[in-house]
Amino acid sequence: MGNLHSQDFQIKFKHGLAANINAAITKSLAVEGEPHWTTDTNRLYVFDGTDNVLVGGSGVLNFVPLVTPILGATLNGAARSTTAFTQVTAATEFSGVPAAAKALATRLIIKDSSAAGTYYATLSTNATGEDHTAVYVNVADRYIACDGIVALDAAGKFYWRCIASGANTLNVYLVCVGYWI
Repeated sequence: MGNLHSQDFQIKFKHGLAANINAAITKSLAVEGEPHWTTDTNRLYVFDGTDNVLVGGSGVLNFVPLVTPILGATLNGAARSTTAFTQVTAATEFSGVPAAAKALATRLIIKDSSAAGTYYATLSTNATGEDHTAVYVNVADRYIACDGIVALDAAGKFYWRCIASGANTLNVYLVCVGYWI
């Protein structure tokens, strides 16, 4: 596949005062999974489709960028079939990420041998997929990537799933480029 890290990436945050980020007008324009940063309280929120959810609960989180991104131990490009929501422990999937991490900055990369369709991979805090980062196949046999943030539950876990066009047709790579602690 080549070097997964040869391209620069950006994760853009909407930012502003806590009162403005949590205002109804801001929420009405937000996209599910979108990160928001409060400049007055230095807190990270992720929009869950209804409300901004504080990542990590109370307190200030510090972002730790990784000089060398970490490729997932199991989500490492192996060909996959459709897979139901599967729970993953972040510290196990990404050697070097501490168990106390509250959220991950990720790059999700997929390729399916089929033409465009409803084939995709998602990351989520829960097994219902209500808050997620998703990437969809749009051309057969071409890699497509999506950068995003996945909040971890209290045990440092998240969920992933994929919908493939057939048996072992979807290659899924998950790369951690940083984390919040």
